[in-house]
Amino acid sequence: MVYYYQYVTNVVDGDGMAIKRRLAKWFFFLVFALLGALAIYYFVTKNTEKSLSQVKDALQVEAMTKADYFREHIERNIAAAKFLHSTPPISGITRALSNDGLDVADGTTLEQWKARLSIIFKGMIENNPDVMQLSVIVADESGQEFIRVDRIQGKVLILPDNQLQSKSKESYYGALKTLNFNEIYITPINLNREHGRVAFPFQPTYRIFMPIFYESGKRFGALKINIDASSLLTYLTQAHVLADDNWLVDSDGYFITAKNEKKQFTRQLEPSANIHLLYDIREVENGYFEITSKAGSGSWLATKEEVYLGNNISKQLTLYSVINQLTVQNIVQEELTELWLVVGFVLVFALVALALFYRSYQSSLQLNQMNSRSKTVIENASDAIICLDASGAITTWNRSAEKLFGQAEHYVINKPLSSIVTLSEHDLSEVLERAKNTQAIQLIEDQITTDDTVFIEVSVAPIVSDGQRRSNSLVVNIRNITGAVKAQEALENYNSELEEKVSQRTEELQAYSFQLEDAHEKALEASQAKSKFIATISHEMRTPLNGMMGMLSLIKTGGLSAVQSNYLTMAENSVNTLAVLINDILDLSKIESGKLEINHILFSPRDVLETLVQTCAVKAREKGLEVILDTVDIDYKKVFGDPNRIKQIASNLINNAIKFTNEGEVKVLVSVTQQEPSVVRLVVDVYDTGIGIAKENQHRLFQPFSQEKSEVSEQYGGTGLGLSICRQLCKLMNGEIEFESEKDKGSHFKFFVDFDESQCEQEEKALILSGQAVAIALNNESLLESVTRTVHSLGGEVLHITDTASESLKQSDRVIFDDAHPLRQEIISMVKARAKTDSPLHAIELCAHLNQASGHYPNSFRISKPSTYLDFLVAFRGEQTKDVNVEIIENEASSIDIDLSGTRVLVVDDNEINREVARGYLERVGALVFFAHDGEQCLEVVKKSFMKGVPFDCILLDCQMPVMNGYDCSRQLRYNSQTYGSGKLPIIAMTANAFSGEREKCISYGMNDFISKPVDAELLIKKVEQWVGLPDEVLSMNQAEGFSEEMVEGGEPEWDKDNALVRMRGDHELLHTIVEIFRETASEHIEALGQSIKEGNSQEIFEWSHKLKAVCGDIGADKLRELFSKIESEARKTEGMNINYISEIYKKVLYSDIRLRREIDAYLA
Repeated sequence: MVYYYQYVTNVVDGDGMAIKRRLAKWFFFLVFALLGALAIYYFVTKNTEKSLSQVKDALQVEAMTKADYFREHIERNIAAAKFLHSTPPISGITRALSNDGLDVADGTTLEQWKARLSIIFKGMIENNPDVMQLSVIVADESGQEFIRVDRIQGKVLILPDNQLQSKSKESYYGALKTLNFNEIYITPINLNREHGRVAFPFQPTYRIFMPIFYESGKRFGALKINIDASSLLTYLTQAHVLADDNWLVDSDGYFITAKNEKKQFTRQLEPSANIHLLYDIREVENGYFEITSKAGSGSWLATKEEVYLGNNISKQLTLYSVINQLTVQNIVQEELTELWLVVGFVLVFALVALALFYRSYQSSLQLNQMNSRSKTVIENASDAIICLDASGAITTWNRSAEKLFGQAEHYVINKPLSSIVTLSEHDLSEVLERAKNTQAIQLIEDQITTDDTVFIEVSVAPIVSDGQRRSNSLVVNIRNITGAVKAQEALENYNSELEEKVSQRTEELQAYSFQLEDAHEKALEASQAKSKFIATISHEMRTPLNGMMGMLSLIKTGGLSAVQSNYLTMAENSVNTLAVLINDILDLSKIESGKLEINHILFSPRDVLETLVQTCAVKAREKGLEVILDTVDIDYKKVFGDPNRIKQIASNLINNAIKFTNEGEVKVLVSVTQQEPSVVRLVVDVYDTGIGIAKENQHRLFQPFSQEKSEVSEQYGGTGLGLSICRQLCKLMNGEIEFESEKDKGSHFKFFVDFDESQCEQEEKALILSGQAVAIALNNESLLESVTRTVHSLGGEVLHITDTASESLKQSDRVIFDDAHPLRQEIISMVKARAKTDSPLHAIELCAHLNQASGHYPNSFRISKPSTYLDFLVAFRGEQTKDVNVEIIENEASSIDIDLSGTRVLVVDDNEINREVARGYLERVGALVFFAHDGEQCLEVVKKSFMKGVPFDCILLDCQMPVMNGYDCSRQLRYNSQTYGSGKLPIIAMTANAFSGEREKCISYGMNDFISKPVDAELLIKKVEQWVGLPDEVLSMNQAEGFSEEMVEGGEPEWDKDNALVRMRGDHELLHTIVEIFRETASEHIEALGQSIKEGNSQEIFEWSHKLKAVCGDIGADKLRELFSKIESEARKTEGMNINYISEIYKKVLYSDIRLRREIDAYLA
């Protein structure tokens, strides 16, 4: 075509040459365009056919892959059925049944063969996730299951005989009665049925049967395997490569599975959904079909594969792999789009090539200009540029070369470069020759000597023109690098000096590090010594403190003069102050050592904090301060946290506010609200009008043993520990404490604690004042605001009384007023006047001193300040005149209505004062008290009393004593209970050790309960009364350590490890994992069972014993399993359950469990 174009353009001459030349160009262009269009059409057609062919091939491969997987799945489970059928128990059972339950071959009984077969079934199910059930069905008229093992909710269970079912009405039963020897029968894939109904949730299942015959040839029954087809069907419908869906259809056209849930198991769930009813299927090509919806909802391209269930040709299933025709069109369209992109790229490339062709001539014209420019660049370059011909003669020598070497161009032209330039370290001729041979750039650094030493960088490169592979011509570039070399030398000298300084500094830092590490170790030793000292000194201080408090308490019970009573009160206050100080120091030590425990329980924040504020208000009332409490914003009646620590923080803040406030008020706001979806926050704000804190001293407030300044400690007392401890407690409970204060104006302290919302109980607000108007007349603005909020929260409307009460009271249903309000008498008169009408006015009077208030009047309540939310609830709901709460009276001795007459109590303590204090407490309630000075004497006294037939009813045992401590004494009493008669004897620890874990330690040594020193009289008496009054069986169960050592050490092994290993098929790692889980969880379950036995809850006893029985069976603890089975059987009786019999079995459980744990620990060690 190019030659033709040239011919046409060359023959055109004469007049009109330009027009004819244009026509020739257009003719050439049209021919080129026509040929291009034909080529494009050809490629588009071929590409479309190719794309369709690839789609069909991919669809066919996918259908074949799915079908192969289906066949492999069926064959794998048939092999499993044959394996089970060949196991010894199958033939052993038929032989035993033929011989009255005894296998004549090896003497094995029928029950033993059934147990072995059950274990094999269980192992098969555990190791094959698709196997859901294994059973043997008797082929008689009943069709009863003979053995059955199920997977239920992830657990593999051997069903007892009373849970076996009859399968005679199932569709497959008739077929299995006609099976020949070793014949396989597979049911259609359908939804599993239990008790004649489709089980829910749906479980796709197919079953494999193999017949079982007696040795005589008589039919016994069949082995049945239920296979979970979920994973198989999921693979068919979800693991797509190209197909939009895969349909599995049975021989009647019913869908078994498809991506659409409406096309799953339609024979059972939706019989109208049949492929022949829903679609027209037409074969469009060999092996390919067009499926069209009769409802007009779409058309698909499909291929199919035939699969069979076992050897039964009649049970043909068809697997369709389908792809929507729209998807096929999209694939073809994508291929065409790619083709068009290629064609467009080719056209663009051709146009670019043509443009380059027309520009080549212009490029050749520009080449000369470029050569002249290059020569100019070389001449003016700062580097010496020298060109050499193939013989090594100089052809180009620029001005920089003349300047560097001092030789003019006309002098050096055509001379060898090596005769002009001499290097100090390299042979220049060798460098030039190496560049020719390697055809690669050679780069060297060297120096030349002229008037001075000059450092140079020499670059030699071959001059290769376009189209050449090799050239002997060279270009040499020589650069003067003297300045750079000298700079590098200076830099290296500097680096050397720097490295020397760094090395010196490193040595200094290492020495400092060693000193710091030594100081750290010393600090750790000092901290440990401090913790040990505090633990020791707290114990030593608590012991005499216990004696002091006890003796003071005992003295108060006698007749005292007014002066003596006053002295005694001052002594008690001093002792209480000392106890608080000891507790603060102990808390600080626990926090620093990380041993402070937060004990979470469910408690009422309203009850705890309202009671606390009312208690603290006594001191405020003595100083003439008003205390306001607002708990309206408590939205949760129960939270899960540590009430004692929260009370400790709030008490510290409230008492500080009262202590540092001489006039005015202390206001406490409490809220418990939902902070986030999963977080409930308790916030306590304490406001006061006290002395305040200067800004420059506020940073010291939370430091241990620090107050604002020394004068504060001298004037108000205190150690400076409280706020520091409070902050640490807040952080331990996911909270924080903060404050703001202004000198001489007051302070605002606030702390918050977060709780888990799921463990809290929300409070329902009772709108008991809905539709009622409440008049309020109060002197204090803060109290007025708080009471107003309370009334609004209960649904009431508030009317404030200002100058006169008559107008507001006429519109009101209730009135709340202050006992010191100037309108008090007017209000009382109105209450009395309306008492005789149909609309009485109910009054609530807030009293600073309830016991000093004047007489009652109709429809009235009196509330002692500070008023609480609960006080108002009681008053608003009441219907008669009364006082809502009794004013707190300080130093009021509590009365203990407990009678311990005849109770024999042994007090074991090396401290005489502590013994006398305990005797004083107990003899007041009629107990008979005996003494022992240490553990050894305790054992002697207990033994003698037991031998005489007058055993003790309770022992109060100190833990830290000479000769023998309380821990060892308690252990001896429990281990040798037959010698001392102490198996059921309550032992209560009395210890001055208040560190964490002490209670658990005492319980672990066999003690029943725990009291910390200094001992509270009421608590001690209640503890003794509690334990002495418990029945013997509960005492026995309470102490898991209350047994003799002989019972633990004696007897046969509890654990049949070898049998357990056989059940695990020799898998030691699996056995190790299972017994570890048992060791970690079983103890909690056994304790829960013991608690249920205490409560006599038959349902919980049955559930826990059943669960523990199954777990013991799994690990091979057959003896313990038998004990739980007995408890379970007794608990089934519900109303006729013998709790005493269960308690005796439970004791044996405790002994057996301890022996089992020792054997497991030895195995895991």
